[in-house]
This record gives sequence, C-alpha cells and structure tokens, in this order.
Amino acid sequence: MDETRVDVFLPDFPLYEWAYGRRCQLHAEGDTRTLWFLSAEDTLLFKLLFFRDKDKLDIKTLMDVQRENLDLGYLRRALREVLTVDEATAWFGQAVQEVFKT
Repeated sequence: MDETRVDVFLPDFPLYEWAYGRRCQLHAEGDTRTLWFLSAEDTLLFKLLFFRDKDKLDIKTLMDVQRENLDLGYLRRALREVLTVDEATAWFGQAVQEVFKT
C-alpha cells in the first residue's frame, strides 16, 4: 500500500457550505465506489483557513500545478465573503503575485 497523505476537513466551518456544492466526483480505477473531493480552489481555501507552514507550501504548489485551471475570481470572492483571516488573506495575495507573476 502506498503512503498517500490525505487532508480531511469536517463540516464545522461556513466555508464547508461553499465547498460542498463544488466538490468533484471521481471513480478510482477498478473500484465501483464513488469518491468525492474538494475542488482545487476549495482545498486552497481550507488550507488558508488553517494556515500552517505545511499549508502555505501546499498552497503554492497547488497554485503552481493548477495555475491554468484555478478560478481566481471565486477565490477572491470567497476570501471577501467567507474567510476573514487577515494574515492569511494578505499572504495569499502575495503568493498569487509570486506564482502568477501578476
């Protein structure tokens, strides 16, 4: 068995309601079960909510890998309306500029 790490987020945050509607359904090869995952944007937002050093690294990596696919408008709206973590929001703005060179 490989050692894939998984972050689990429980529905105890207002952000969960936003994320629930945008979750992605996947089927693992050779498995009949349906697996649900957060969108890249919502994973990023949850990581901003917790804002640990490992989350900051994960956020930058996620932005770099998903740069063409990320909905920055959704992220900015969620930061204004749902997340009010000023330090994380300021850090995210700088990280977007760094990763996207904007």
